[in-house]
Amino acid sequence: MNSKQKKKEVKTWRPLVNVLFTLLFCVVFPFVWWLFATVDYHNQKITNLAICISVIVIYSLLIIGLNILLHYFKVLNIRSYNFNIPILSVFLWIILTSYISKFNIYARVGVAIAVVVVITLIVNFTTGKIEDNMEKKAKQLEEEKLKKEIEDLNK
Repeated sequence: MNSKQKKKEVKTWRPLVNVLFTLLFCVVFPFVWWLFATVDYHNQKITNLAICISVIVIYSLLIIGLNILLHYFKVLNIRSYNFNIPILSVFLWIILTSYISKFNIYARVGVAIAVVVVITLIVNFTTGKIEDNMEKKAKQLEEEKLKKEIEDLNK
């Protein structure tokens, strides 16, 4: 290949932004909440059950909404859903089931793995369909643009 045939590589920060978003929003806060709002580590600082449950549920919904918003503005990749939603669901499952007194941590983690597998498959299938629709729309727009250019040249 000569230099004319090589495509210019465009370096983007999208993978780094995806990883930072996942770490900062989908791992750090839920993990800290798990440490201080559940009895798993014997240091529960927040004892009101309604607050403990509502905060993590509302936070998870806000982060999924933020993920959708950042994808709309093309900051995050659509494939970030494949990581963020299952990670949030693991923490959500483990935190919400920690308030059931007879449900020990090993059983919760085992069930959480099964929940994550199912949610990951559903999210992966859904994002694949969305990507296919986006590619189809992009092709249609490109074909329409080429048709207009050809019509303009023929005039």
